[in-house]
Amino acid sequence: MQADVDPEAVAFAREVGRQHRRLQRLMHDVLTAGDGAWEDAWHQLRAFLAAHEAAERSVMHPLFRARDRDDASVVDRVAEEEDIARAMTTLEQVPRADGWFRAPLLALCELVTAHSHREEHDELAGFLHRITEDDAVELLEVLLLVEHVAGTLAEQSPDHGFADLLDLAEDELDRLLLASRGRGPRTS
Repeated sequence: MQADVDPEAVAFAREVGRQHRRLQRLMHDVLTAGDGAWEDAWHQLRAFLAAHEAAERSVMHPLFRARDRDDASVVDRVAEEEDIARAMTTLEQVPRADGWFRAPLLALCELVTAHSHREEHDELAGFLHRITEDDAVELLEVLLLVEHVAGTLAEQSPDHGFADLLDLAEDELDRLLLASRGRGPRTS
């Protein structure tokens, strides 16, 4: 990392990377789980992916757009996230029996892996030196809530599609952030 990058920005980037590695482990768990553990692994993946994406959608990408409206990497990463959400929604409709599920699951894993790599190496690399310490603190604060939100969502996962989980995750992140800051709801 560059010498002019704030330590809080470095901590934020490390947390993004840690969460991407967690997504890789969760995808591996789904791919390798036996019948008894598969459903739990699937719901854990859906919940964590929804919470992570909601954190990026609600704070990270709007901030990056505000810092550089002309940077195509933000637009590209958002488009990739929309592709991932569509792939997850499609995957939810595929029966798990008879191996039909594996091919679209592997395609989803490839989308997530490629997106994570580009986000860490293209998007973040270009923005870390442009964000302020306050920006980095806010970004890190949101990312550190992802595990908690994912745990809450995992309990609700069987009852909701992925698009609903994204909405629930954004609502829960907003609620937690507002509570931690002692403020009223965001108006956007």
